[in-house]
Amino acid sequence: MEIDYNKLVKNDCGCLEEIKEALGIPCNFKAGKVIGRVLHTLRSSLTYSESADLIQLLPDPVKIIYVSDWRLKTPRIELRHLDDFVREVMRNDKMHAEQVLSNEVTALKAVITTVRIINKYIGILSYNFFKYPLKQELEEAMFEAA
Repeated sequence: MEIDYNKLVKNDCGCLEEIKEALGIPCNFKAGKVIGRVLHTLRSSLTYSESADLIQLLPDPVKIIYVSDWRLKTPRIELRHLDDFVREVMRNDKMHAEQVLSNEVTALKAVITTVRIINKYIGILSYNFFKYPLKQELEEAMFEAA
């Protein structure tokens, strides 16, 4: 079942719309797919317990994107650095018939923007979802992007 991204944006607290605008994506569908690539990559790096903790924090429309297409028993990935995160987001995107990220620069912007805006809403960086030095690299990149 395909997610209705227009409906999600309509019922959102502003987080999805803000990410969409910051990325310069005019279409809710494409923006939702980009956000999903980032969130699904993050999800692949977390334990089930960590994912459960994150799900409790996320705004409801973002939760729907986070849990969509979740296949249990997938191998966990390790995200130590921002480069790892971007590489895995690109790999995730390439596994889909409809690719939404054109290059690594686009993927980097998607990662930084998505994390920065979600952090604004739930303070994601104050939790242990990101390991050091990735957390530090994200903070620095978000500061530079602001």
